[in-house]
Amino acid sequence: MENFRTFEKFSGTLKIIFDILIIIVIGVISFILGTIVIGKILGIKYSTLIEAMQIKTYQNININHILLIQAIISFSFFIIGSYAVALFYSKEPIKYIRANSINSGKIYLMAIILILIIQPFINYTVFLSTKMNPLDSFPAIKSYLNEQSKLQQKLITEFLYSPKFTVLLRNLLIIALIPAIGEEMFFRSILQRHLIESIKNHHIGITLTAFIFAIVHMDYAGLYGRFILGLVLGYLFYWSKSLWLSVLVHFINNTMAIFLFFYMALKHLPPPQAVQSFNANHIELHIYGILSFILSLMTLLWIKKYLQKEVPEKQ
Repeated sequence: MENFRTFEKFSGTLKIIFDILIIIVIGVISFILGTIVIGKILGIKYSTLIEAMQIKTYQNININHILLIQAIISFSFFIIGSYAVALFYSKEPIKYIRANSINSGKIYLMAIILILIIQPFINYTVFLSTKMNPLDSFPAIKSYLNEQSKLQQKLITEFLYSPKFTVLLRNLLIIALIPAIGEEMFFRSILQRHLIESIKNHHIGITLTAFIFAIVHMDYAGLYGRFILGLVLGYLFYWSKSLWLSVLVHFINNTMAIFLFFYMALKHLPPPQAVQSFNANHIELHIYGILSFILSLMTLLWIKKYLQKEVPEKQ
């Protein structure tokens, strides 16, 4: 592996190409092996798990199989794949992906407050995406993503809407924790870092990463919301130089939806209503959205100021 350290001397653009190739190769190998091994352990045929990836309708689905295959995909491509990339660039891959903690409980608390108060604004962007969306200029893409979003919403309800504590724990692991760690390792520790090296401008690098982050989730209605979340996560990672701050915020964001559905099911209430079903006459939606944006921006700027004092420029 020592000779492979020369990849660190590559330009940011070449690194991005190399990153994608390594993640695809290592991810595919890890996915195949993981699916076979886990399938054997659980007594599930390999072909049955593969079928869970090809779901196109809401009929005849096995929720456990879908969740299991999603967990394997996240772990194989994002976690193992990203770690493999880091191995090629450094003798200390953990340090390379910046899996170092910040010695300040205050900043973690403020980051949690930030993701809580930004939720109304993110929900507001979901509403706005139904009124003006850049994908409206591409009918074929819009139609495909719209169908995927509808199916995704149905599956999310099926995944999350349960009063069982065991289901809650399963969801916290597979839907909240594993994606938070894996996606932050890839999008922030690897992709964003190398985009910034390539473009020589951290604002553009963070913005491009957030855009890719939003597109990859294939959520038409949530396009703006994912983009805003990606920006927040990107800047938190850039300022803190720590993977765990963005992982925490990502995890809390995922967790809120899980607990909301769990609570609704526990109280025998219907699943949460989609924000895009509101109309423009819901004035409180606009008010909460704007207030949330202002408070979130103020909190984000405070976090920036704090981190610039506490975190060394080069770490």
